[in-house]
Amino acid sequence: MKYKLKHILAISGLTFSLATFILFLFWWVYPYRTIEYFAPATVINKTVKAGSLVHYQIDYCKYIKQSAVVDRQFVDGIIYAVPTVKPYLPKGCGVKIQTLVVPENLPPSVYRLKVYVSYQVNPIRWITNEFTTDDFLVIE
Repeated sequence: MKYKLKHILAISGLTFSLATFILFLFWWVYPYRTIEYFAPATVINKTVKAGSLVHYQIDYCKYIKQSAVVDRQFVDGIIYAVPTVKPYLPKGCGVKIQTLVVPENLPPSVYRLKVYVSYQVNPIRWITNEFTTDDFLVIE
């Protein structure tokens, strides 16, 4: 009787381990489609005063319902990061105008925005997409 119970427990443990391994493998390699950007993001106001808003337009198709974690940076050879946000775009395709406050202490220069959009698609995996806007001028 003891032999049969040990045998059942061993088979159950191996089956559970194999199922867990297959699940983690699936989560790791499955080709999730999150969001796709079609045209380069365009800055609407090409000259922006420090402390005011910069507006940029994105053309996208979003394939999942989750909201994203968005990291944005002003780039002019040196990177100036701004706080992370969690905006929500509805599932589907569209054109959206996004806004961002230009930090008041940002030095005057020609910048572009580099945007990283990250989605947690399952408990062990994040997928990050990125895009860059065209150039715009920040003045004092």
